[in-house]
Amino acid sequence: MSTKQLETVDRVARVLEYFLAHPVNVGISEMSRSLGLSKSVVYRILSSLEKHGFVAADDSRRYRLGPKALQLGLVTLQHRDIRRLALPRMERLRNIAQETVNLSIRVGDRRVYIESLESPQEIRQRVELGREMSLLLGASSKAILAFLREDERERLLATARDVVTATGEPLCPDKLRDELEEIRRRGYAVSISERLADAFSIAAPVLDHRGEVIGSISISGPVMRWRSEVADEYGRLLCMEVEALSRELGYDRNLTTSCSILRG
Repeated sequence: MSTKQLETVDRVARVLEYFLAHPVNVGISEMSRSLGLSKSVVYRILSSLEKHGFVAADDSRRYRLGPKALQLGLVTLQHRDIRRLALPRMERLRNIAQETVNLSIRVGDRRVYIESLESPQEIRQRVELGREMSLLLGASSKAILAFLREDERERLLATARDVVTATGEPLCPDKLRDELEEIRRRGYAVSISERLADAFSIAAPVLDHRGEVIGSISISGPVMRWRSEVADEYGRLLCMEVEALSRELGYDRNLTTSCSILRG
C-alpha cells in the first residue's frame, strides 16, 4: 500500500472516530475545523462512507452514523458476549475432557478462533487465535457449515473439490453433503486428521436469537488419545453446553424454524 493510500485510510479512520464523540448532527465545516482537514477532503470521505451505508445525512446535510456502522457495533458486542458467556462452559468442558476446548465464530464464508483453553496435558493441541479457516475442513467448520441455510451450504460445497485434507485427500462434495446431513441429525461434527494431521476434533454449533449458526465450540486433542467412544461422550457434553449457550444468546427452538441443535 502506498503512502498516499495509507494517508487516505488514516483520514477515513479519523472521520469515523469523530463520530464516537459526536454521534449525530455532524456538519462538514465543524468536522473540517476539528480534524484539520479541508472541507473538500471531509466531503469526499463522508460521501463515500454514505454510499456504503457507514454514515447517513439528513436534509440539511448533517451526518450521523449509518446502519452499516451500527451493524458492526452489534457484531462486536455479539462476539464479546459469546466469548464471555462461553468461557465458563468451555472451562467445564476442558476440566471434564482434559483436552483443548476452542470457540470459533463465523466470518462470512470462513471461521475464526476467538478463544482457546488448552489441555493441561503435556501433549496437547494448540490453535492460532484470529486465523481464518475454511468452512469445509475440520469439525469446528463442519459444525457451522451443516447448519447454514441450504443455499449458502450448497454454494460452499460447490468449491469443495478444490480443497484437500491434511492427509492429501481431495474433498468429495457428495460425501461431505451426506456427512453434513448426519451432523444435523446428531447435533455435532467429528474430524480425525482432516484439517490438522494427527489431531481429532469434535464440535457443536452455536445459534443466535434468530436460530442462525454463528459459531461452534470444539474439543480437540492428539490422535494418540482418540477412542471410538470419545465421539459420543464429548458430543453429548458439547451439545448440552452449546444448547444452553445458544439459549443465553436468545435462541428459542419454539420460536424459530431453524434446525434444533439436538434433534435426537
